[in-house]
Amino acid sequence: MNRNKKEQGIILLLINSVITILFILAMSFYMLVKGSHSQAILEDSYSVALPLAEAGAERAIWHLTQDPFWRIGYGDPNGDGELFYYPNSKKEMGKYWVTLDTVGQTSEYLIVRITAWANVKAPRLFGVGTGLGATKKIEELVKVFVNVKPVGPHCAIMTGGKLSLNANSTIYGSMRSNGNIEVGARTDIYPDPYYHDGRVLTYKDILVNAGMELHDTDSDLQDVRARGNIVDQSKITGTNDGIFQYDMTSDTDEMINNGAIKPGTDGIYIPNPGMSEISSLVTETRYETVINDDFYLNGGVYLFPDGIEFTRKIVGPGTIIVTDNNNAVFSTSLGTERNPVEMNIIVINGTDGVIGTGDIYFNQNAHIKGLVYCHDNIISGANFSVAGAVISYKGELVFSRAHSQYTLNPFFPSNPPGFSEWWDPTGRLVGGGGNKLVILSWREVI
Repeated sequence: MNRNKKEQGIILLLINSVITILFILAMSFYMLVKGSHSQAILEDSYSVALPLAEAGAERAIWHLTQDPFWRIGYGDPNGDGELFYYPNSKKEMGKYWVTLDTVGQTSEYLIVRITAWANVKAPRLFGVGTGLGATKKIEELVKVFVNVKPVGPHCAIMTGGKLSLNANSTIYGSMRSNGNIEVGARTDIYPDPYYHDGRVLTYKDILVNAGMELHDTDSDLQDVRARGNIVDQSKITGTNDGIFQYDMTSDTDEMINNGAIKPGTDGIYIPNPGMSEISSLVTETRYETVINDDFYLNGGVYLFPDGIEFTRKIVGPGTIIVTDNNNAVFSTSLGTERNPVEMNIIVINGTDGVIGTGDIYFNQNAHIKGLVYCHDNIISGANFSVAGAVISYKGELVFSRAHSQYTLNPFFPSNPPGFSEWWDPTGRLVGGGGNKLVILSWREVI
């Protein structure tokens, strides 16, 4: 009996030993596989992290070719980065960051340091997080050639006369005037998505009779400046960059509107198109003064020397030009907020150097993507929105009775007729087409 028990104990001990050995072998094999797989995962993660960091740097380089002073970057250097995902999936793969710093400059170029890094998360192994990931960081030095030209649609609204905001207005961008700026209804000002400015600037006075709020962020420039008085500053809220009356900086200099059709080298010129260029681009000259049918622009440039009134819808894209001191009247709705009409409206004298007296009237809701330009007055009595720029050379801008929205978009249109000397999407290009950029160095930091 005792002998049987002893044999059973020995057998049980052998079984436990075998199980233990098998377990050790299995765990060794698992750790070997896991280690090999983890190494493969890590190498794969590194192979993704480096190109991702380089892609972030390339995005920054593109921005610099459009605006050499762009320093927004991507992600919060002290916090979360920009997310990226697995292809065709909403599953997060990792994050990346980009920062830009000016490290040197001359009157002709800027030296910019671009630092880009990415962290790629490792996938789970056998349903368990490996805790592995890969971070790659690169640094590039680039030289961006600039030749600052004080022209171009750098403001959502620009006028050589007076600006009256008598309707609730939302403005994405800056507004600048040689005359008074009168705020007669609720006005909200946000930084534009291109220059990240949302400024109110005038050579004369600002009269604030209703609430005006500047929705500021730390990285954007938003201020209110007048060469003269700012009446009732208590109604201005939101700006972290200041309210300045009797301001003598160049920000409140009188913009030049002396009839020049080419920009000078000093001061801020209000653009003024050249008629010879317009004439060479005109698709068709029309002499009727009222059009009661739907009008299809079909990408053309239509000249109306005797003025024009539209009573039916207009379908873009294209350009309408009125000359000889006549008016452009829109007695029909133009587009919708979600689907604006892509068109330019240009009302000028028609003789270079001479300032016209024709006006633009919007009598119905108008939603436009492009340039609205007039030598004299631009008047709207209904809902009015423009994604592009609104410019009056010497007249008044009057917006009343409804809601207005203006969003600076210097890339719509890309080439308004007559403005080749002026239309410069960043206000800083040399001959258009992007700033010249040279990569000076590249190095992998980690």
